[in-house]
Amino acid sequence: MLFKFVSHNEDGSFDSKSMEIVYKTDVETDEPLSKWRNPYNGEVYDEEPLIMGPLSRRFTDAGPISQTQLPGAQIQRSGSLGPAEIAGDNVWLMSDAYVLVEREGQSQFRANDLSTYHGKVSDVLNPDLASAPATMAVHIVQSWHPWMNMGDREGTLITRISGAKCFAVEDIHPRILTMVKAHHPEIAKDFVARLNGPPERFDR
Repeated sequence: MLFKFVSHNEDGSFDSKSMEIVYKTDVETDEPLSKWRNPYNGEVYDEEPLIMGPLSRRFTDAGPISQTQLPGAQIQRSGSLGPAEIAGDNVWLMSDAYVLVEREGQSQFRANDLSTYHGKVSDVLNPDLASAPATMAVHIVQSWHPWMNMGDREGTLITRISGAKCFAVEDIHPRILTMVKAHHPEIAKDFVARLNGPPERFDR
């Protein structure tokens, strides 16, 4: 789950604070995993939800300026946004991001995020809407996580994500909201307050 808070600045730029929570679940029961077995090397790892952020980004006419430091990690990010593709009242916006994560004592982690956002032109141009409804599809090609202990084995991880923008807590899918309340009740109580707090340590 990814949640964001956006604020506008007098110079026309805007700031985005985002935080990501990842729950690994059983493919049959959909319950969060407490342990995970690596099918390649047979190792069994304790599982716990992964929190990344909060991260800050400023968007200007010249492009985004991204936060590069998190506790336990240094992040380099580059990529492209747009142009938008319009057909009738439909608009698609593509975003490509290349991310390099460096952690002390660990191998580098690389990821290529290919995102497509879809919305309505009429919503984007509607002055009465503070934020236009949108859906998204993301494909991520990334290297092995260092904690997987894959050694010299070649390969990549591929992730597919689909989602939609939620404007209120009650709009979040009940299954996801239940997991957040169970594992991170302090976040579920006030998402915005957590976005304004310090970032979690990102060492896995």
